[in-house]
Amino acid sequence: MSEKQHPKLEIILSANEIEEGQLKGRLVVVIDILRASSTMITALSNGATKIYPVEETDQAFRLVQNMDRKQVLTLGERNGVIIEGFDYGNSPLSCTPEVVGGKQLIMTTTNGTRALEYSKGAEEILVGGFLNYSAILERVEGALYQSIPVTLFCAGWRGCPALEDTLFAGMILNALLERGNPSLQPLSDAGHMAICLAQRLGEKAPVGIVKQSDHARRLAGLVGEDEVEVCCSMDACPVLPVMLDGTIELSKR
Repeated sequence: MSEKQHPKLEIILSANEIEEGQLKGRLVVVIDILRASSTMITALSNGATKIYPVEETDQAFRLVQNMDRKQVLTLGERNGVIIEGFDYGNSPLSCTPEVVGGKQLIMTTTNGTRALEYSKGAEEILVGGFLNYSAILERVEGALYQSIPVTLFCAGWRGCPALEDTLFAGMILNALLERGNPSLQPLSDAGHMAICLAQRLGEKAPVGIVKQSDHARRLAGLVGEDEVEVCCSMDACPVLPVMLDGTIELSKR
């Protein structure tokens, strides 16, 4: 598919929708609210120096063997459960300054790190969530005014759309619509659905809708509702994580 067929601002509802070369030259915001995005944003905000996202567990084990073990933590989960042999799971609640401050993190998750891997080749890759909503909105709007095309890449859940990721993307789209940004037209079906979801939210906090999602209910059964509530905290960590050369660090913009 040629670049001309992709709008200036597009939304992808799950990793299964990606086509080869689709993200080339674009600013991509990877969204995995529950929980990879939220964990990464929190960790970097609390002093982690960088994050190495990997798609497979064995990649993480190989990578850590070549690093100073005192300076590295492994974080990972499969289907919401911590991976055996890892230091921590995929939880923003674990990423306190005492735990992650000054550390490098190696991280693999069911959905989020897969989406990051698929994003390689993009012009710029950011990690977005409710925790850094305003920072993402400002960067996306700035890119569009610079004529840089933008993709909101929802990680989803096992190849299917996830309500919480779609809601976040819809909130970004709706905010741009309210500001009169012309880059939204024409909107795809995915864009219309995301905006409708965001407009249903209105002025309410996102946690109420997110708790109704399949993913949130499943996660609450594993680790409790506190995890979901933390992931939905608006602008709690106003930072901008960017992936460069395979590692994620705070943007110096």
